[in-house]
Amino acid sequence: MARAVQTSARAGLARTLAKHGLFDMFPFALCVDDEILRTHATNILASILELDAYLFREYTIEQTRTMDPENTTLGTVLKRFALDTGPGLKIQSAEIIKTSMDLGNGTMVASTMAVEAISHESVKNKIILLLK
Repeated sequence: MARAVQTSARAGLARTLAKHGLFDMFPFALCVDDEILRTHATNILASILELDAYLFREYTIEQTRTMDPENTTLGTVLKRFALDTGPGLKIQSAEIIKTSMDLGNGTMVASTMAVEAISHESVKNKIILLLK
């Protein structure tokens, strides 16, 4: 249905579906034994990230505020990346992880967080002590 719609309208559709629980189904769909269902779920998530990676990042941040990070959608993708044996699903999982961490200007979310953490004086002092 959404393939025939312009990109901006598809992004709007993804945002609307997200408000109605779209991302909530991924932890289930990515963990079922049926590889075909996992493949489709992975394809859907990758397509959403392609349209609007910020939407997924925002959702993931909200999820980590209310639940164990291991049980979040991104946590589930990380588990699938480690557990899946098929190269296709592994590659897609890796792309989802990479895209969800890439801020679009070559900066990765994790490196930004690391820079922010190191900029705090108390952390700097602890690192200096560890290096001595």
